[in-house]
Amino acid sequence: MLPFQAFDDSGNYIGIIAEYMGIIENRLHIKFEKVITKNWQETLELSKRKKVDVVSGDATDVILNQNYKPIDTYIENPLVIVTDKGHEYILDLNQIKDKKIAFVSGYGYSADIVKKYPDIKFIACDTIQLGLLGVKTGKYDAFIGSLAMVEYTIVSMGIEDIKIAGQTDIVMSVSLFVDKNKPLLYSILNKSMKTISENRQHQIISKWRKNKIETIIDYTFLWQILFVVLILFLIGLIFVYLLKRSNRRLSELLDSTIEGVLVSQKGICQTANLTALEILGYSSMDEIKGKHMLDFVSYESKNLLKKQIKLSTVPYEAFIKRKDGTLIPALLKGVNLSDGKTRISTIIDLTKLKQTEQENLYLSERIKLAFDGSHDGLWDWDLIDNTLYFSPRWKEMLGYMDDEIEDSFETWKSRVHPDDLEEALENIELSINNEEVVFENKHRLRHKDGHWVWIYDRGKVQRDIDGKAIRMIGTHTDLTTEINLSKELSQLNKTLEL
Repeated sequence: MLPFQAFDDSGNYIGIIAEYMGIIENRLHIKFEKVITKNWQETLELSKRKKVDVVSGDATDVILNQNYKPIDTYIENPLVIVTDKGHEYILDLNQIKDKKIAFVSGYGYSADIVKKYPDIKFIACDTIQLGLLGVKTGKYDAFIGSLAMVEYTIVSMGIEDIKIAGQTDIVMSVSLFVDKNKPLLYSILNKSMKTISENRQHQIISKWRKNKIETIIDYTFLWQILFVVLILFLIGLIFVYLLKRSNRRLSELLDSTIEGVLVSQKGICQTANLTALEILGYSSMDEIKGKHMLDFVSYESKNLLKKQIKLSTVPYEAFIKRKDGTLIPALLKGVNLSDGKTRISTIIDLTKLKQTEQENLYLSERIKLAFDGSHDGLWDWDLIDNTLYFSPRWKEMLGYMDDEIEDSFETWKSRVHPDDLEEALENIELSINNEEVVFENKHRLRHKDGHWVWIYDRGKVQRDIDGKAIRMIGTHTDLTTEINLSKELSQLNKTLEL
C-alpha cells in the first residue's frame, strides 16, 4: 500500500517502490510486467506458487524467503507507536504493555513485533486504516506500523486527535525478492539498485512522504530546564555579564572555523557559530536556540544520534534536516563536557563530497558497462586493501556466471596454468615496482569445464602523489581461437613441406 506501492484507478503503478523500478527500467531499457493483486495475502499466495519473478516486501518475510532471495535492503523504515493526541511520549513499548496494542497481521515485520515483545498480548487487525481509526475511536490504546505508511495514511484520511508518540527498535527493511532460480536477474537488480544515488533516493521518499504530522517533543522537561535557567539568570546577573564578554571572544574564534559548532545542554541547543547556521539554513541564533538537537536530524537518523551521544567523540555520518525540510549528508562529532549536561557538537557538510563520489560511481559504472558490452573482461585491483573486481564478461570467458566465483586474487591465481604462473607474477610485480613498465602477459586459465583458455592480459598501474602503486586496472582478451588457428596453420605448413 501507499506510500510504498499501489495501482491507481487507471491501473498505473505508483509509489516509492514504483519510482525505484521505473529508474531501473529506464537504465536497463526493459519493461517489467506488473501483476495487480487485491491485497497482501493474494501477493503471498502468488509467491508460494512462484507465479511472479520479483516481489517487493520486507527482507525478513518468512514466506517470501522460501522461494525468493532478497536483494540488499534499499529502504529502511522504523516501526512507530501511534496513540491519542493527549498521550505522553513513549520511550519503550513495555511502558504500555498492559494496554490494547494493535498491528496489521501478515506483514513481514509482524513476527518481529511478537518476538521482540513476548510479554505483550497484541491485537491483530486487517489494515492500517482500521488500526489508526481504532486508536481514534478508543478501540485500541496504541497501534504499531511503519513510519512511512502511518504518516501517509493519517494525512490521506485526515484523521485527527492521534499522533506518533514513540518509536520501536524494529526496522522494516524494504527489498526486492527475486526467484532463487534466476541468479542473473538477482545480480542485475541488486547492482542496478545500488547505482541510484542517495540524493535521488531522498527525493523519491520526500515526494511520497506526508510532512504534515506534528513533531513529538516532551516539553515538560524543557520547561523545567527553562525555569531553572531563569532563576539562575536572576541570581547571577553580574556573572552572566562577565560570561557574555568571554562568549564574544569565543564566538569570534568559532566563527572562523570551517566546521559548524553547536553547544547544547541536556539536548537543548544553547548557541551555535555562523557556519552551523549556514549549514542548517537559519539566518539568526534566535531561530535555533531552544530547539532540541534531534530536530536537526532526519527522523531515520535520530536513533543513531542517541547512540552516538553515548559514544561521545566517535565521528559518524547522518542526514541533517535544514530549516526548509531538505536533508543533506553531514559528518557529525561531539564531546560531552565534565558537567554531564553540556555537549559540543561539530558538523561538516558532505554534500559536495557525496556529489563527487556519486559522479565517480557513475563514471565507474559507465566504464564497467562499456566493458560488459564488449568482448573483453575487466578486472580492477585495489592494491591498498587487496580487493579485486571481475566483470561478468571476465567470468563468462571461464564458463562461470557472475555469482559463481568470488572476486579475489586467489580466484585468478588458482586457475593459471602452472607453466605460466611464475612469469605472470613476475610481470605483475615488475609493473608495480617500475613506473615505466606497462603490464602485459599471455597465459592460460582453466575453464570451468576443465580445458585451458588462452588469455592476453594487460593493465595499467595507478599511483598516488608519492608514486606509490594504489590500484591496477586491466582487461582480459580471449586468444584461444587465434592461437589454435595459428597452431593449425603451422601444422598445415609442415605437412605441405613434406
